[in-house]
Amino acid sequence: MTRAILAAGAALVLAACADGSATPPAQPGLQPPIQARASDILGLEAMVADTLPGIVESLGIPPTEIEKTHVTPDVVTTFDIIVGADTWVWLKGRPGTLVVSQDASGYVRQIYTTDGLTLPGVRAF
Repeated sequence: MTRAILAAGAALVLAACADGSATPPAQPGLQPPIQARASDILGLEAMVADTLPGIVESLGIPPTEIEKTHVTPDVVTTFDIIVGADTWVWLKGRPGTLVVSQDASGYVRQIYTTDGLTLPGVRAF
């Protein structure tokens, strides 16, 4: 009897799915706080994309020498706000990284190098 009930239940489920009318429930969009944070981060990355080539060029490095970058948001956790970004820059054929720290408006707070990269006038760690 139990097998018959299970078989009947399975048949009903299969029948409901077979005509295509059974669809999974709609997934909610991003919740407002998450959407706002994603927007903040995308805005931050756009700011870096706009300003980084000029910053690198001011150091005597053609922007075409940038191999890759990684943007890390600078977050004040007490207030849960993004106040800037640190951009890690790898240059083609050079060891180490160039780090550009900016506030949220694009103002450069500091620039330094790490792991063996040396640039004239830039602190190395």
